[in-house]
Amino acid sequence: MRFAFYMAVTAATCLPVVTAMAQSYPAKPVKIIVSFPAGGATDIIGRILAQDLTKSMGQNFLVENRAGATGAIGTDAVAKSPADGYTLLFCAGGALTISPHFGKMPYDPLKDLAPVSLVVTNDGILVVSPSFPAANVKEFIAAVKKSPGKYSFASSGAGGPTHLTGELLKSIAGLDMEHIPYKGDGPASVDVMGGQTPIMVTVLASIATHVRSGKLKPIAALGAARFPQLPDLPTMAESGFPGFTGGTWLGMLAPGGTSPDIVGKLNEYVRRSVALPETREKLIAQGATPNTNTPQEFATHIREEYAKWARVIQTANIKLDQ
Repeated sequence: MRFAFYMAVTAATCLPVVTAMAQSYPAKPVKIIVSFPAGGATDIIGRILAQDLTKSMGQNFLVENRAGATGAIGTDAVAKSPADGYTLLFCAGGALTISPHFGKMPYDPLKDLAPVSLVVTNDGILVVSPSFPAANVKEFIAAVKKSPGKYSFASSGAGGPTHLTGELLKSIAGLDMEHIPYKGDGPASVDVMGGQTPIMVTVLASIATHVRSGKLKPIAALGAARFPQLPDLPTMAESGFPGFTGGTWLGMLAPGGTSPDIVGKLNEYVRRSVALPETREKLIAQGATPNTNTPQEFATHIREEYAKWARVIQTANIKLDQ
């Protein structure tokens, strides 16, 4: 009884300390580890967010790039950092929801990190060469089904989110297409524009210029909503495949065990930042769709994506050369 009373009193006395800590946070510069190289979309968007947080939270938010192993190196560094809110992760979803299914990670993606907020989605887009005999999803599916095994689809690499989105499309629509992995979206789009590989699953940021110029023909948005940049392009859900989503996302996380008060404060300021008209314009200019949520919603999203890609990998029997 005395022990229970002592624990209750201790918890009650610690609570104001935790709350006060959150109120004074951040009391020194904060490091944001971006898990991809400088100059790429993840880095650019991470720096846009860091600049906004520096202005709004009154401390410097400094970006440090720790690239490698498709984001796993930077993710592991944050997972092993002190849970005090002064080391944060800005990453793409693959390191948390895809890579763990291909090999053991040095971190547990569902336990070792505290989700702060989704920031943007880089939803997938289905595009074809200008000569492909289809202008919409219905015609696309009819053309591929008419000639099983004739068509192949390109992605930026085996085991990545666009590859898996293509496999999900094949499974749901019952399509017979071979996957052709490329070393990046650049070489893949060149071959699709030239007709060597007629179909591509990618993200809008990588090929927006080619879509605008007519060198690539868009068939469908592969996210939950239409692209702000292509408002006339229907989604797969609108085209008869309810619930279909594919692509990737970028979000902020803290080390596991970070105070919920600090996570909540970060979430509040991240959401404020992304809601600013000038910030939204910058993010959309990068081909991304601003899309924040609560820490709880973000945690649920990560778990759902983790389970979804596990099913796709298993169904398609995807194995990567080690």
